[in-house]
Amino acid sequence: MPSNRREFMTEAGVVLALESYLSAEDNLKILGRVGSPTVRVYYNVGNSQAAGYHIFEEIRLLGDRIAEIHAKDTKGLYGKGSMDFVSVRRAMDGIGYRGRLVLEGTEMPLGPEEKVRYDAEYLRTVFLAK
Repeated sequence: MPSNRREFMTEAGVVLALESYLSAEDNLKILGRVGSPTVRVYYNVGNSQAAGYHIFEEIRLLGDRIAEIHAKDTKGLYGKGSMDFVSVRRAMDGIGYRGRLVLEGTEMPLGPEEKVRYDAEYLRTVFLAK
């Protein structure tokens, strides 16, 4: 039996991931105060871009403190909006990120099903390319 809650959480494989509009620096302050490897950041590129942060630098700064990444473009279809997913991939590669990339749609000009199909196919060309 684990001797304290921190050990139990680590042994259980549970991760608490924080998603917000905070900067990487502010997220790192929170993570530092919490002091547990089981608390990380669920980084949303769309939220960070909307807040005016330099997302590629933020991804590099957060590094292995990122639990998952939300792919989101609030300005249109993926590849045609304002998000530079090729640079997002480069930043992810730069920190060795091999976790999940979760698609989050906000613009629905084609309707929900076609929009998700379109965005998923675009993301495949960027993130599954050799």
